[in-house]
Amino acid sequence: MPPCPPPIPSLADALRDRTKTLHAAAERSGVLHALVRGHAGPAAYALYLRNLLPAYRALAARLKAYGAEPAVQLIAEGPNGQAARLRRDIAALAGAGWERALPLVPAAEAYADRIVSCSAASWGPLLAHAYTRYLGDLNGDAILRRLLEKRHGAMSLAAVPRDRGRQSASAYRQAIDMAGAFVTDPAPVLLEAEAAFRMTITVSEAVQAAA
Repeated sequence: MPPCPPPIPSLADALRDRTKTLHAAAERSGVLHALVRGHAGPAAYALYLRNLLPAYRALAARLKAYGAEPAVQLIAEGPNGQAARLRRDIAALAGAGWERALPLVPAAEAYADRIVSCSAASWGPLLAHAYTRYLGDLNGDAILRRLLEKRHGAMSLAAVPRDRGRQSASAYRQAIDMAGAFVTDPAPVLLEAEAAFRMTITVSEAVQAAA
């Protein structure tokens, strides 16, 4: 049996490099592209967040299931509070009845199912989804919030505070790298990161069609 490849020096860098093309494609896809170009507003953003919520819930649940693993303990803090934060954002945009008013597209449930199935045998693939969703939230979400605040004034998310305890992007990349030290073979993690971005693109396009 050939020896396992050694851990890569920086898992976060490897994930970034592996998904660079897909990341750019996600930014140009569906509702995300419409939001950046100003062709969609708060209602479409609320619908997009509503359809990411199942993925965040699934990720939090799977991280909890592997909570005894040292690597998971390193990266769990960021995503664990995401679902609650999304619910506050959606309520600010769409009102208290958003769960009845905003539909779930099938792609949203498929994304959540993927997170559950890919981590059935190992916690490793969760690193890919934590990287994709949490760092994506820190970076892309901040840009979208600023655009909505600038363009839509009173309908903005300015009144919805972001938790000060959230890990910064640099701190979370460091946590990903530390967790990567527990990964003997990074290939499945990198492959799952590609799948995570493809699922994000599918959700974005489905939300745009629904909107």
